[in-house]
Amino acid sequence: MSLLKNLFANSGLINKGKLVHLKQTQPGNDGLACIAMILNFHGIMINLNELNNKYPDCVAGINLRQIIEIFHAEGLKTRPLQCPVSELPNLKLPAILHWDMKQFVILSNIENQKITIFDPASKKISLSENEFEQHYAEIALEVFTSPAIQTHK
Repeated sequence: MSLLKNLFANSGLINKGKLVHLKQTQPGNDGLACIAMILNFHGIMINLNELNNKYPDCVAGINLRQIIEIFHAEGLKTRPLQCPVSELPNLKLPAILHWDMKQFVILSNIENQKITIFDPASKKISLSENEFEQHYAEIALEVFTSPAIQTHK
């Protein structure tokens, strides 16, 4: 492995197919942190500082439309959905969720009646469905690498 590739691997940036938690660097930076985590999951190596520099208007806060535009600029396709909790198992994961009507998190897994999210403001969290429903705003964003937007399973 080359020295540069080894450095990236050790920094957690080469993790295609694996979701790695990134903590937001300042309040309001949750959207860019979610974008960085999903880009890295899809093999697009970029860190949060690079995204902050590339999209300075989004550092202090971002909306769903801006998140979609950034994914498209980075070569990925998206599908925003109004998605009740009962439909979460049909989402292509990882997916971005609107949380507490004020921030974004990543839905990474649903298993054994636990819903796992990556919250850029804190950490990886596993919640019961009841706990999850108290925060989830029923807005989800699927992200795809293929040119065609895929449908539910």
